[in-house]
Amino acid sequence: MRTEEKAVLVAGPVFVDSIFSGLPAMPELGKEVYGEHYLVTIGGCAITAIGLARLGISTEIAAAIGGDLFGTFLEERLVNEGVSCRGVVKIASEHTNATTAMVYAGDRAFVSYSGAELHESELIRRMSTTGELRDSFAGISHLHLGLRLDPDLGSVLLAAREQRVTVSLVCGWDGVEYYRDKQALLGNILSSTDYFFCNKLEAETISQQSTIEDAVAFFAQYGCHPVITLGGEGAATLDEGGEIFKVPALKVNFLDATGAGDSFAAGFIAGRILDYDLKKSLQLAAVCGSLSTTALGGTEGFPKTLSDALQHLGS
Repeated sequence: MRTEEKAVLVAGPVFVDSIFSGLPAMPELGKEVYGEHYLVTIGGCAITAIGLARLGISTEIAAAIGGDLFGTFLEERLVNEGVSCRGVVKIASEHTNATTAMVYAGDRAFVSYSGAELHESELIRRMSTTGELRDSFAGISHLHLGLRLDPDLGSVLLAAREQRVTVSLVCGWDGVEYYRDKQALLGNILSSTDYFFCNKLEAETISQQSTIEDAVAFFAQYGCHPVITLGGEGAATLDEGGEIFKVPALKVNFLDATGAGDSFAAGFIAGRILDYDLKKSLQLAAVCGSLSTTALGGTEGFPKTLSDALQHLGS
Protein backbone atom coordinates (compact mmCIF):
# COMPACT_ATOMS: atom_id res chain seq x y z
CA MET A 1 0.00 0.00 0.00
CA ARG A 2 1.19 3.53 -0.72
CA THR A 3 -0.73 6.65 0.21
CA GLU A 4 -0.78 8.87 -2.88
CA GLU A 5 -2.97 11.81 -1.86
CA LYS A 6 -0.16 13.92 -0.42
CA ALA A 7 3.47 13.28 0.45
CA VAL A 8 5.74 13.66 3.44
CA LEU A 9 8.69 15.95 2.71
CA VAL A 10 11.92 15.07 4.52
CA ALA A 11 14.51 17.86 4.38
CA GLY A 12 18.09 17.93 5.59
CA PRO A 13 21.61 16.61 5.09
CA VAL A 14 22.28 13.17 3.63
CA PHE A 15 25.44 11.11 4.03
CA VAL A 16 27.17 8.07 2.66
CA ASP A 17 27.89 5.96 5.74
CA SER A 18 30.90 3.66 5.83
CA ILE A 19 30.47 1.40 8.87
CA PHE A 20 32.90 -1.01 10.54
CA SER A 21 31.88 -3.37 13.35
CA GLY A 22 33.29 -6.38 15.14
CA LEU A 23 36.46 -4.47 16.00
CA PRO A 24 38.93 -6.12 18.40
CA ALA A 25 39.76 -2.64 19.75
CA MET A 26 39.48 0.99 18.72
CA PRO A 27 42.31 1.94 16.35
CA GLU A 28 45.31 3.77 17.78
CA LEU A 29 47.55 6.21 15.93
CA GLY A 30 50.04 4.36 13.77
CA LYS A 31 48.20 1.04 14.16
CA GLU A 32 45.58 -0.84 12.15
CA VAL A 33 42.64 -3.01 13.17
CA TYR A 34 40.29 -5.11 11.04
CA GLY A 35 36.53 -5.31 11.51
CA GLU A 36 34.46 -8.45 11.11
CA HIS A 37 31.66 -6.57 9.32
CA TYR A 38 31.62 -3.66 6.87
CA LEU A 39 28.93 -1.79 4.96
CA VAL A 40 28.62 1.26 2.74
CA THR A 41 25.08 2.60 2.93
CA ILE A 42 22.92 5.70 3.03
CA GLY A 43 22.70 7.96 6.09
CA GLY A 44 21.35 11.21 7.44
CA CYS A 45 17.72 12.16 6.84
CA ALA A 46 17.64 9.72 3.90
CA ILE A 47 17.12 6.97 6.49
CA THR A 48 13.81 8.49 7.55
CA ALA A 49 12.77 9.03 3.92
CA ILE A 50 13.47 5.41 3.00
CA GLY A 51 11.71 4.15 6.12
CA LEU A 52 8.58 6.13 5.30
CA ALA A 53 8.56 4.87 1.72
CA ARG A 54 8.85 1.26 2.88
CA LEU A 55 5.89 1.79 5.21
CA GLY A 56 3.76 2.84 2.26
CA ILE A 57 3.94 6.61 2.65
CA SER A 58 4.52 8.77 -0.43
CA THR A 59 7.79 10.50 0.38
CA GLU A 60 9.89 13.27 -1.11
CA ILE A 61 13.33 14.41 -0.02
CA ALA A 62 15.01 17.81 -0.16
CA ALA A 63 18.75 17.41 0.21
CA ALA A 64 22.06 18.45 -1.34
CA ILE A 65 24.50 15.99 -2.90
CA GLY A 66 27.86 16.45 -4.55
CA GLY A 67 28.83 15.86 -8.13
CA ASP A 68 30.72 12.68 -7.26
CA LEU A 69 30.15 8.92 -7.17
CA PHE A 70 28.76 9.15 -3.65
CA GLY A 71 26.13 11.60 -4.86
CA THR A 72 25.13 9.26 -7.67
CA PHE A 73 24.99 6.36 -5.21
CA LEU A 74 22.70 8.27 -2.86
CA GLU A 75 20.29 9.44 -5.53
CA GLU A 76 20.04 6.01 -7.17
CA ARG A 77 19.42 4.33 -3.82
CA LEU A 78 16.66 6.80 -2.94
CA VAL A 79 14.96 6.34 -6.30
CA ASN A 80 15.18 2.55 -6.01
CA GLU A 81 13.52 2.77 -2.58
CA GLY A 82 10.61 4.76 -4.01
CA VAL A 83 11.56 8.19 -2.67
CA SER A 84 10.93 11.18 -4.96
CA CYS A 85 14.14 13.14 -5.54
CA ARG A 86 12.64 16.25 -7.11
CA GLY A 87 14.00 18.23 -4.15
CA VAL A 88 17.57 16.95 -4.49
CA VAL A 89 20.08 19.66 -5.38
CA LYS A 90 23.37 18.61 -6.96
CA ILE A 91 26.34 20.87 -6.21
CA ALA A 92 28.81 19.73 -8.82
CA SER A 93 31.85 21.38 -7.26
CA GLU A 94 31.40 19.71 -3.85
CA HIS A 95 31.91 16.24 -2.43
CA THR A 96 28.93 14.48 -0.90
CA ASN A 97 28.73 14.34 2.89
CA ALA A 98 30.38 11.20 4.26
CA THR A 99 30.78 9.50 7.64
CA THR A 100 32.91 6.59 8.78
CA ALA A 101 31.44 4.89 11.85
CA MET A 102 33.30 2.45 14.08
CA VAL A 103 31.03 0.29 16.24
CA TYR A 104 32.71 -0.98 19.39
CA ALA A 105 31.58 -2.12 22.85
CA GLY A 106 27.97 -1.19 22.19
CA ASP A 107 28.75 2.38 21.14
CA ARG A 108 30.10 4.20 18.08
CA ALA A 109 32.78 6.68 17.09
CA PHE A 110 32.53 8.80 13.97
CA VAL A 111 34.74 10.63 11.50
CA SER A 112 32.68 12.81 9.16
CA TYR A 113 33.13 15.17 6.22
CA SER A 114 30.72 18.01 5.50
CA GLY A 115 30.60 18.76 1.80
CA ALA A 116 27.50 19.54 -0.27
CA GLU A 117 25.07 21.18 2.13
CA LEU A 118 22.40 23.87 2.03
CA HIS A 119 20.11 25.11 4.78
CA GLU A 120 16.82 23.26 4.86
CA SER A 121 15.02 26.55 4.18
CA GLU A 122 16.99 27.00 0.95
CA LEU A 123 16.38 23.41 -0.13
CA ILE A 124 12.65 23.78 0.47
CA ARG A 125 12.48 27.18 -1.22
CA ARG A 126 14.07 25.72 -4.35
CA MET A 127 11.15 23.29 -4.63
CA SER A 128 8.76 26.19 -5.27
CA THR A 129 7.73 26.76 -8.87
CA THR A 130 6.85 30.40 -8.15
CA GLY A 131 9.64 31.45 -5.80
CA GLU A 132 7.15 31.77 -2.95
CA LEU A 133 8.02 29.55 0.00
CA ARG A 134 4.42 28.57 0.62
CA ASP A 135 4.21 27.04 -2.86
CA SER A 136 6.98 24.59 -1.97
CA PHE A 137 4.35 22.68 0.01
CA ALA A 138 2.04 21.92 -2.90
CA GLY A 139 1.13 18.26 -2.58
CA ILE A 140 2.78 17.96 0.86
CA SER A 141 0.92 16.95 4.02
CA HIS A 142 3.80 16.73 6.49
CA LEU A 143 7.29 18.24 6.79
CA HIS A 144 10.10 16.54 8.72
CA LEU A 145 13.41 18.32 9.30
CA GLY A 146 16.14 18.81 11.88
CA LEU A 147 16.37 21.43 14.61
CA ARG A 148 19.52 23.12 13.35
CA LEU A 149 20.90 26.61 12.99
CA ASP A 150 18.95 27.88 9.99
CA PRO A 151 18.32 31.65 9.88
CA ASP A 152 15.11 31.15 7.90
CA LEU A 153 13.68 28.22 9.89
CA GLY A 154 10.90 30.39 11.29
CA SER A 155 9.73 31.33 7.80
CA VAL A 156 9.62 27.67 6.79
CA LEU A 157 7.52 26.73 9.82
CA LEU A 158 5.17 29.67 9.25
CA ALA A 159 4.69 28.81 5.57
CA ALA A 160 4.03 25.17 6.46
CA ARG A 161 1.44 26.19 9.05
CA GLU A 162 -0.27 28.51 6.56
CA GLN A 163 -0.54 25.61 4.10
CA ARG A 164 -1.89 23.29 6.82
CA VAL A 165 1.20 21.11 6.66
CA THR A 166 2.03 19.38 9.94
CA VAL A 167 5.65 19.61 11.08
CA SER A 168 8.03 17.38 12.99
CA LEU A 169 11.49 18.39 14.17
CA VAL A 170 14.22 15.95 15.11
CA CYS A 171 16.83 17.11 17.61
CA GLY A 172 20.57 16.54 17.41
CA TRP A 173 23.33 17.57 19.79
CA ASP A 174 24.26 20.58 17.67
CA GLY A 175 20.68 21.81 18.07
CA VAL A 176 20.84 21.19 21.81
CA GLU A 177 24.01 23.22 22.20
CA TYR A 178 22.68 26.14 20.16
CA TYR A 179 19.14 26.41 21.55
CA ARG A 180 19.58 25.36 25.20
CA ASP A 181 20.39 28.94 26.24
CA LYS A 182 17.89 30.54 23.85
CA GLN A 183 14.63 29.52 25.49
CA ALA A 184 12.53 32.29 23.92
CA LEU A 185 13.69 31.39 20.41
CA LEU A 186 13.22 27.68 21.12
CA GLY A 187 9.72 28.37 22.39
CA ASN A 188 8.81 30.21 19.19
CA ILE A 189 10.03 27.28 17.11
CA LEU A 190 8.24 24.67 19.22
CA SER A 191 5.00 26.64 19.06
CA SER A 192 5.02 26.09 15.27
CA THR A 193 5.94 22.40 15.58
CA ASP A 194 3.55 19.47 15.92
CA TYR A 195 6.00 16.72 16.96
CA PHE A 196 9.46 17.03 18.50
CA PHE A 197 11.74 13.97 18.40
CA CYS A 198 14.67 13.71 20.79
CA ASN A 199 16.37 11.27 23.13
CA LYS A 200 16.34 11.47 26.92
CA LEU A 201 19.61 13.38 27.25
CA GLU A 202 18.64 15.86 24.52
CA ALA A 203 15.19 16.39 26.04
CA GLU A 204 16.46 17.11 29.53
CA THR A 205 19.36 19.26 28.37
CA ILE A 206 17.61 21.49 25.84
CA SER A 207 14.65 22.03 28.19
CA GLN A 208 16.95 22.53 31.20
CA GLN A 209 14.87 20.06 33.18
CA SER A 210 16.08 17.17 35.33
CA THR A 211 13.42 14.55 34.56
CA ILE A 212 11.60 13.28 31.49
CA GLU A 213 8.29 14.28 33.06
CA ASP A 214 9.41 17.89 33.49
CA ALA A 215 10.94 17.96 30.00
CA VAL A 216 7.67 16.73 28.51
CA ALA A 217 5.78 19.45 30.37
CA PHE A 218 8.24 22.04 29.05
CA PHE A 219 7.65 21.03 25.42
CA ALA A 220 3.91 20.64 25.86
CA GLN A 221 3.46 24.19 27.17
CA TYR A 222 4.19 25.41 23.63
CA GLY A 223 1.58 23.11 22.08
CA CYS A 224 4.31 20.82 20.77
CA HIS A 225 3.96 17.04 21.14
CA PRO A 226 7.26 15.53 22.41
CA VAL A 227 8.29 12.03 21.32
CA ILE A 228 11.28 10.87 23.36
CA THR A 229 13.43 7.78 22.87
CA LEU A 230 14.76 6.09 26.00
CA GLY A 231 17.32 3.71 24.51
CA GLY A 232 16.78 0.11 25.55
CA GLU A 233 13.87 1.20 27.75
CA GLY A 234 11.74 2.14 24.73
CA ALA A 235 10.08 5.51 24.21
CA ALA A 236 7.65 7.96 25.78
CA THR A 237 5.11 10.49 24.59
CA LEU A 238 1.74 11.96 25.55
CA ASP A 239 -1.58 10.28 24.93
CA GLU A 240 -4.68 11.98 23.58
CA GLY A 241 -5.55 13.11 27.11
CA GLY A 242 -2.15 14.71 27.72
CA GLU A 243 -0.85 11.95 30.01
CA ILE A 244 2.65 10.47 29.64
CA PHE A 245 2.87 6.85 28.57
CA LYS A 246 5.71 4.60 27.49
CA VAL A 247 6.18 1.62 25.21
CA PRO A 248 9.09 -0.84 25.48
CA ALA A 249 11.73 -1.46 22.86
CA LEU A 250 11.75 -4.83 21.12
CA LYS A 251 14.14 -7.45 22.43
CA VAL A 252 16.50 -7.89 19.49
CA ASN A 253 20.01 -9.03 18.70
CA PHE A 254 21.68 -5.63 18.80
CA LEU A 255 24.42 -4.89 16.27
CA ASP A 256 24.50 -1.16 15.44
CA ALA A 257 22.49 1.85 16.62
CA THR A 258 23.39 4.02 13.61
CA GLY A 259 20.20 5.63 12.31
CA ALA A 260 17.94 4.10 14.97
CA GLY A 261 16.48 7.50 15.87
CA ASP A 262 15.80 8.30 12.22
CA SER A 263 14.10 4.92 11.78
CA PHE A 264 12.06 5.51 14.94
CA ALA A 265 10.84 8.86 13.58
CA ALA A 266 9.80 7.22 10.30
CA GLY A 267 7.63 4.75 12.18
CA PHE A 268 5.89 7.38 14.30
CA ILE A 269 5.24 9.74 11.38
CA ALA A 270 3.89 6.89 9.27
CA GLY A 271 1.55 5.91 12.08
CA ARG A 272 0.10 9.39 12.33
CA ILE A 273 -0.24 9.70 8.53
CA LEU A 274 -2.10 6.36 8.56
CA ASP A 275 -4.44 7.69 11.30
CA TYR A 276 -3.13 5.36 14.00
CA ASP A 277 -3.70 6.60 17.54
CA LEU A 278 -0.72 7.83 19.54
CA LYS A 279 -0.10 4.51 21.29
CA LYS A 280 -0.05 2.47 18.09
CA SER A 281 2.09 5.12 16.39
CA LEU A 282 4.62 4.97 19.23
CA GLN A 283 4.58 1.17 19.12
CA LEU A 284 5.28 1.25 15.38
CA ALA A 285 8.10 3.71 15.98
CA ALA A 286 9.63 1.44 18.64
CA VAL A 287 9.44 -1.53 16.28
CA CYS A 288 11.15 0.35 13.45
CA GLY A 289 13.83 1.82 15.71
CA SER A 290 14.55 -1.50 17.41
CA LEU A 291 14.73 -3.55 14.21
CA SER A 292 17.07 -1.04 12.62
CA THR A 293 19.69 -1.91 15.26
CA THR A 294 19.84 -5.56 14.15
CA ALA A 295 22.00 -4.75 11.12
CA LEU A 296 24.69 -2.24 10.19
CA GLY A 297 23.33 1.14 9.12
CA GLY A 298 19.88 2.61 9.52
CA THR A 299 18.04 0.91 6.66
CA GLU A 300 19.30 -2.67 6.38
CA GLY A 301 17.39 -3.86 9.45
CA PHE A 302 14.36 -1.61 8.84
CA PRO A 303 11.16 -3.53 7.93
CA LYS A 304 10.71 -3.98 4.19
CA THR A 305 6.97 -3.28 4.33
CA LEU A 306 4.30 -2.02 6.71
CA SER A 307 2.98 -5.58 7.06
CA ASP A 308 6.43 -6.74 8.19
CA ALA A 309 6.51 -4.02 10.85
CA LEU A 310 2.97 -4.66 12.11
CA GLN A 311 3.80 -8.31 12.76
CA HIS A 312 5.99 -7.15 15.65
CA LEU A 313 3.40 -4.99 17.39
CA GLY A 314 2.70 -6.44 20.81
CA SER A 315 5.91 -8.49 20.79
